[in-house]
Amino acid sequence: MDKYLYITDCEGPVTKNDNAYEIADFFLKDGGNIFSLLSAFDDYLGLYGGIENYRYGSTLKYILPFFLEANLTDQILRDYSRRTLVLTPGAKEALVSIKEDMDVFLISTSYEHYVEEVIKYLNLESEKVFCTRMSLDLYELKEEERVLIREYCDKIRKLPPIRWDENGHLIEGSSETVSILKGFFFDILPKFPVGEFINSVNPIGGKEKARILREVVEREGVPYKNVIYVGDSITDTEAFLLIKEKGGLSLSFNGNRYAICHAEYVVVSESAACLSEIAKAYKAFGRDGLKSLGETKGFILTDRHDPQICEISERMRRTVRGERIGALG
Repeated sequence: MDKYLYITDCEGPVTKNDNAYEIADFFLKDGGNIFSLLSAFDDYLGLYGGIENYRYGSTLKYILPFFLEANLTDQILRDYSRRTLVLTPGAKEALVSIKEDMDVFLISTSYEHYVEEVIKYLNLESEKVFCTRMSLDLYELKEEERVLIREYCDKIRKLPPIRWDENGHLIEGSSETVSILKGFFFDILPKFPVGEFINSVNPIGGKEKARILREVVEREGVPYKNVIYVGDSITDTEAFLLIKEKGGLSLSFNGNRYAICHAEYVVVSESAACLSEIAKAYKAFGRDGLKSLGETKGFILTDRHDPQICEISERMRRTVRGERIGALG
């Protein structure tokens, strides 16, 4: 029997959380707004910043100095992640069912503290799980760094949001915000030891997800046509492109516009249980097996990528995960 791989992102297809956003929102003053601004900064740099080999998911680096200034520790992050973990409806049942037919891998941009709790809760094999490695306990801020970060935190709270038009042109004061953030993260922080610590963190997003995906497939010795990849955001776009190029199946699950533009199929559902049906149909009958699913079983499965399906998917994304998290890139 042919071997199949089911490889999924974590936040979205498996859990409702955006763990790093929630940590910021809970522990930092105006932390949710700060994280959202840094997330838009991350998206803009990846899309239009012209930075070679830029890594989507770098929001997880940009927020770190503020976590350090707030005296957060690895144990605090683990405890908080365990208390707040919320699965996407139907995700646990779907993964149990899929594991009967396929090897399940998880490639997540999330911090290891959170992903370790997901692994324990879902009884996943740790050697089949990849995420952003980071330890706050490895660095202690110097007083001058603490003062600097506090000063910029106050400044960032007052900055206009980052917005751009369909051609990537910044609008409504966004240029000032991007300039200040670039100056802080790329010019000022690197002059301090904390900058070296932050730059040592390697977010697993964008090209890193694609790299790990490629390594997993090659190591397992599976043809790409026997690989399913599920994601929902801008951090999955490179993995989607790789899977499409190589003939595998890429699924955007309640994805945003970035995911929808790059995945082969769009899945919209209140429950992740449908992902098991889709995976089993694909294994049994290939793409022909997907034609019988469509909207007949309480979910949408389509290869349309028009504005209407994008609106439907993003609306479901916000419904399932909440307005603030659903709006993140």
